[in-house]
Amino acid sequence: MLRECCNAFLASFKIWNAATVGGNICMSLPAGPMISLVVALEATLTLWPRNAPPREIRAVDFVTGNHMNVLQRGELLRSIHLPARALCKRFAFRRASLTRLGRSAALLIGTRSADADDLLITITAATPRPLQLFFDRAPSAEDLRHAIDALISADFYFDDVHGTPAYKRHLTYYFAEQIRAELARPGKATRPGAGIRTIPSTARSSPPSRSPVSACARSCAITVPSASRRAATRAIAAHARSGSTECRCTPA
Repeated sequence: MLRECCNAFLASFKIWNAATVGGNICMSLPAGPMISLVVALEATLTLWPRNAPPREIRAVDFVTGNHMNVLQRGELLRSIHLPARALCKRFAFRRASLTRLGRSAALLIGTRSADADDLLITITAATPRPLQLFFDRAPSAEDLRHAIDALISADFYFDDVHGTPAYKRHLTYYFAEQIRAELARPGKATRPGAGIRTIPSTARSSPPSRSPVSACARSCAITVPSASRRAATRAIAAHARSGSTECRCTPA
């Protein structure tokens, strides 16, 4: 999981060899992969106020919106504690981006205890702040979809150049069901890379993919000039309204 989130953190050359884990968390952008990592691993953050004793907060509660968090004026993020039980869990990782190393349109991580039938799904990038779904027992596909709808309203999905709310809702349904099915299987979780990985608009064709979502990638990975990225997501927005967790994209 750490490697997958770091790969999603490559991003712009402007931060190469300069970005930090704490800086990415405190920047509190919807697509911050270090936020996705610590939330999925159920971390506890220790904050140092300027004139008060240190306080602790769950990672899932730290980010409150796009570029917003609970830090008060002069307060610092001092440490990040990752519980051993979370580090021992199986996981499944899915991510979508309009470009190979671009900002995530949706990044979902699922974890399951080795000795239990529980399921924790962390939803980031598609929403302004991290959201989590916890199930004591593995849900059915229908129960999972209902839980997503109960947690996230259609207008809460983050709208930006990387995808419309309808597009990100479609990805959330699709990735969440993939994660549920993958972790429901016995044994060690497979690691299909980073889910849908699109190619730059300058590339002429997409290389073969061994990822189980490659069929969706052929249609979701619409490669167009950056000035038209928003328009690109409209092509599949209609499929998100159909109510199905299956990919309904039409191969190009």
